[in-house]
Amino acid sequence: LKTRKLKKSEARLSEAQSIASIGNFEYDMTEDVLIWSSQMFEIFGVEKDEFEPNYNGFMSCIHPDDRVMVDEDVKGSIAEKRMHDVEHRIILNDGSEKVVRERG
Repeated sequence: LKTRKLKKSEARLSEAQSIASIGNFEYDMTEDVLIWSSQMFEIFGVEKDEFEPNYNGFMSCIHPDDRVMVDEDVKGSIAEKRMHDVEHRIILNDGSEKVVRERG
């Protein structure tokens, strides 16, 4: 019964994120591993099997002109133990740009 409720809850969360066009992620800094929700792959326009799930893979999706800003905000939020909150551009596989906002 708990497993069924958990699966329903996960499905509702996934549907809500899809409708709202938001995703969630975890970053294991010690192992340099990113864990993205399926919506993150949709937002960033990458396929799971084409994406290197680490910090460099994430940075490669970011517009080159925004990489330093994002990197500084990520590292600053870790060092200062503050909210990571940044808006930046990403480059999709077709070459188009999209603006995203990250908070964590």
